[in-house]
Amino acid sequence: MPSASAQVAVLPWNLVLLYPKDTKSDDVKFSAKLRIPVGWKFATALPVAKESSEGIEFETVSLTTLVDSPVLTGAHMKTYDLSPGQKPAHRLNTAADSAAMAEATPEEITVWRQLVAETGSLFGARHYRHYDFLLALTDHLQPNGLEHHESSDNRVLRGRCTIRTSWKRRWICCRTNFFILGTGNTGGLRGLRRRIIRSQCGESCCGFYEGLTQYYGVILAARSGGWKPEGLREYLASTAAYLNDRPGRAWRDLEDAAISAQTLYGGRRREIPGGAAWITTTRAR
Repeated sequence: MPSASAQVAVLPWNLVLLYPKDTKSDDVKFSAKLRIPVGWKFATALPVAKESSEGIEFETVSLTTLVDSPVLTGAHMKTYDLSPGQKPAHRLNTAADSAAMAEATPEEITVWRQLVAETGSLFGARHYRHYDFLLALTDHLQPNGLEHHESSDNRVLRGRCTIRTSWKRRWICCRTNFFILGTGNTGGLRGLRRRIIRSQCGESCCGFYEGLTQYYGVILAARSGGWKPEGLREYLASTAAYLNDRPGRAWRDLEDAAISAQTLYGGRRREIPGGAAWITTTRAR
């Protein structure tokens, strides 16, 4: 997965580090140091110990925390405070191919701030020191959305869309990852996250969990003002009509679908001969 271009870069630490075999990730400590191009800015959930012309030195953390704290850096970056005067702090950090694409209007920031407020009301607590939305907008990185404990790695294609359209895409990606943070990191997926550092997961709970996050992602969008009421109603009607014409459990057990979901995300759809149903198949590799 490409993670760097001439203007934007995302550093997933697990791609560039070595650690002792057969050790617990919580027990291995790292003191990371990073050098970025002159004039570039950066954002990460990792606490910074020192910045100088020699690079950025981060505080010593466990392997678990390091891998769970990617770095977003770029030539065109903006940081927006989403919870002014409140603790913990919430920030939106954007990096783009141009300065204009990294900008947000006051109206858009109002919606993001409302998202933070709505999740606070929903969960009733914050289980992180601070939270950073890391948002890359570029055609040169693979689109992605990955939740972390104190941040989220979100990458959205710029394409030919306008600035306003691109911000809507960013919003859709980030709101769901923020909800995943509130549920998965406080529940049983903590251990799962640690195992993902060493191997791919095959947990049957993942599919059901993703369904819940998708649902609440939609609800939070509406409650935060990101979606207008008429847009929400159209979305729900479209979803209901789509499900009405699918056989669903008639040919696949729900638990089986949950287990296979993570392997089918990158699949494609094809029509079943003689029928209106569609199935998902994996691409040949």
